[in-house]
Amino acid sequence: MDSKAYQDDALKLFDEGFNCAQSVFAAFAPALGLKRDHALRIASAFGGGMNIGSTCGALTGAMMVLGLAAGFHAYDPQIKDSFAGLNRDLIKRFQEEAGHIDCRDILQIDPTDARQKQAAREAGVLAERCPRCVWIATGNVLSMLQELDIV
Repeated sequence: MDSKAYQDDALKLFDEGFNCAQSVFAAFAPALGLKRDHALRIASAFGGGMNIGSTCGALTGAMMVLGLAAGFHAYDPQIKDSFAGLNRDLIKRFQEEAGHIDCRDILQIDPTDARQKQAAREAGVLAERCPRCVWIATGNVLSMLQELDIV
């Protein structure tokens, strides 16, 4: 699949009501050998910055993609450090495009406050910023996987 196809798939999942982390992770799961429904379950707790406004779910979904595609499964300090560098690179790329890495900073609300979240929804903030983050995270991780010659 090309870059736009992964991004389109992620946005389609998001439009269907899946959270940002689910949308990014599940868009890549089948190509990386994981069933889509398993990816949706795994990532379900990470949307909305883990539902507390912490690290953006789209970014954590991309981190899960990176881990599934290039992570380590046996301890080796050099491999662990190398992967940590990849992860930091992904975070840096996301922050450069999105401006922030935390959901509360991206949305400029406290997502644990139901009134603020509803006001942001009504003002179109969620409909504008969340899909943009899904698009950015999907594109960033795909670029990295292409650079690593994984997809």
